[in-house]
Amino acid sequence: MNDTEPVVEPSIRADQLNYKSGISYRAWNLRFDALRNAHYHKARQRRLDTWSKSANFLVVVLGTTAAADLGRNIFSKQFPTMEAGATAVTIGFVVAVIGALQLVYDWSGRARTHEFLQRRFYEVIARIEERRPENDEQLAELEAEMVRIYADEPATLRALDTVAYNEAVDALGSINGRNDRLVVTWLQRLFMHWCSFSQTHFPTEGEKLGN
Repeated sequence: MNDTEPVVEPSIRADQLNYKSGISYRAWNLRFDALRNAHYHKARQRRLDTWSKSANFLVVVLGTTAAADLGRNIFSKQFPTMEAGATAVTIGFVVAVIGALQLVYDWSGRARTHEFLQRRFYEVIARIEERRPENDEQLAELEAEMVRIYADEPATLRALDTVAYNEAVDALGSINGRNDRLVVTWLQRLFMHWCSFSQTHFPTEGEKLGN
């Protein structure tokens, strides 16, 4: 999600960061971006898994209901009424629609993709914590790894990305002491897993308050 990330002022001196986290601005920014992306992909993985499991549950319940009705009619040697037949057709149609949605949107497969990407970003964070990279070569290696991960990412949902950004700010703090959390409206939160909000501007809380 490198193309949509909020910009942090590059003019902050390294010694200002060393006081706070013990690493340079460049390394801190890498850790921040990796954490934000990890939170984003974890949220996507959970939501897609929820949709997949809910669809599976409905297919099982509705299919069992239809089978039970059919078995009851067979063993009672009764022909199904028109109402029962219409119910069976409706249940069959709903099951077919849910199955088609699962096949087309592949919620479970997409959840595994986000789970894999989340793991890769956490691996970058672990390398930063282990090595405490400071020289240009080490930092360039980590930046290149981030770019390779970005290349494998699906399209970004920016409202959800903004929520992940705020979670990273809450976890690591603001780099310059300002109120850098971004404002996400309730409507954006409601549709953040459905709409890209690609043209939406997300102001900081400081901007919202006029600071």
